[in-house]
Amino acid sequence: MGLPRGCRKRPRQEARPIEGAPYALGGADSVTYAKRGYRQAMQTQIEQGIFDFCGAPVVTSELITMDHAEPASLPLAAAQFIIRRLS
Repeated sequence: MGLPRGCRKRPRQEARPIEGAPYALGGADSVTYAKRGYRQAMQTQIEQGIFDFCGAPVVTSELITMDHAEPASLPLAAAQFIIRRLS
């Protein structure tokens, strides 16, 4: 079975490596996350377990906690933080 009429076969292109930048929003302060080891767990599970498995280097990784934000404003504060980091 060939290509549909009018279609041409394109040369195969090399895939560009994907870079990872996982960000997590936390519903508690950083002391709580440090005490429970959640930051380390996130690093192990997401950065090493997913990104390393896929061969994607992690360029930055952040756990954004409620140390400096009210609960209702955390998503907006996190979005602004991410935009500043990636700009």
